[in-house]
Amino acid sequence: MKGTAKILIICLIAVARHIYVSKWQLVDLYDGYDSTHSAVDIASENDATKAEPESAGNLAGTPDTAEVKGVEVKLANKPTSIQEQRIEKPISQPSELKPPSVPACALLFFGLPKQFKEKALPSIREYILGPNPTCDVYVHTYNKGFISNARNGEKNSTLHTNEVYLLPNATIMRETENALLQKHNLTYYHQFCPVSWECPTSMDNMIKQWYSIEQVWSLMRQPYSQVGLFRLDVHYTNPINISDSAAAVPNWGHFKGINDRMFYGRYDNARVWANSRFPLVEKWVKIKQSNMELYSERYLRYALKDSNISFEEKPICFHRLRATGEELVNDCK
Repeated sequence: MKGTAKILIICLIAVARHIYVSKWQLVDLYDGYDSTHSAVDIASENDATKAEPESAGNLAGTPDTAEVKGVEVKLANKPTSIQEQRIEKPISQPSELKPPSVPACALLFFGLPKQFKEKALPSIREYILGPNPTCDVYVHTYNKGFISNARNGEKNSTLHTNEVYLLPNATIMRETENALLQKHNLTYYHQFCPVSWECPTSMDNMIKQWYSIEQVWSLMRQPYSQVGLFRLDVHYTNPINISDSAAAVPNWGHFKGINDRMFYGRYDNARVWANSRFPLVEKWVKIKQSNMELYSERYLRYALKDSNISFEEKPICFHRLRATGEELVNDCK
């Protein structure tokens, strides 16, 4: 009997240890997963000469990379492994496991970054991330090393688009312009270029911006109560709280329409601002008939009106930055 009792005690101890370890491993598996801090780089062989040199990737904060079927995946923060997790105490009941809280807002950045590390990023940290600390952050840009735009005084000016990875805790997509060309025919939009613009360059740049806005919108994992959309190539000068309006734009730069450089508000209103540009072109053409010039500001005002969205004009100021080092300090006047 004594031998039988001893064996029984040993078995009970082994079972208890297995249950205890299993609970710890369950918590490790749950807490060790974090999908919010990732980025995707999409490049093609045809654009290899236009992309940034590899040496430009040696930035502090540049995520680790992995190549998967031609898609370069860059992780801003890798999930911590189970072995590295340390837990103060085991959880006694599985029902205590709770999913992370869902952020109520999202900050979306689009376009080409210029003077980003020196001017744009510090202002984004102070005036956008600071007033909106709980928002998720998403970024879309192009993998491009140089830019030429005579209207902006830029001639083969250097770009450092990989600097967007300095944005903390952001989900980022950086792709070549070939991705845009596979979805949209730039030549089609040349017929709508205003005579006062430098055509077709200015029209092409507008379409590239539209595409970047749509792409960063598509990165969001879920609907949010509030969404802000911001350019990457500007120097922000005052705090922007995206929760104080259902639909807001800056109170300047309307050009007989509305400022097309920034928007924030409720999710449904922001979706119209971000995603209605390409779908409404044909409807706009039918309305305008003889005068089909596609001025961005006027067209965007029409898009919001078409969805019965009224907006507020806010005293928000930011200056456009050029790749040449210039800052347009008179933008808000």
